[in-house]
Amino acid sequence: MSYNLLNKYSFVETSLNRNSNEFIQKRIQEEEIAGKVRDAVNYCKTINGIYTNDTSKIASVDKLNIEKCLNDNYLSKDSNYFGNRQTIFIDLV
Repeated sequence: MSYNLLNKYSFVETSLNRNSNEFIQKRIQEEEIAGKVRDAVNYCKTINGIYTNDTSKIASVDKLNIEKCLNDNYLSKDSNYFGNRQTIFIDLV
């Protein structure tokens, strides 16, 4: 990674020592998951012909199509694709 993982989000409380290998590995995993979410949403936006990042300009039906695309192409194939989580929030409000 080209940036310092120890300083990114340094305001977030953690019980792990920020210099520990465990902390660094967890930060790397979180960055990878965030990248997967961004890439998946961008893919689903593109195949639905949505080219804006301004969610106020995306119609409700298009947001539902993005959600369906994410489910069909990612979550139904691997429920842990975006990490082992109970819920994934993607801000399409």
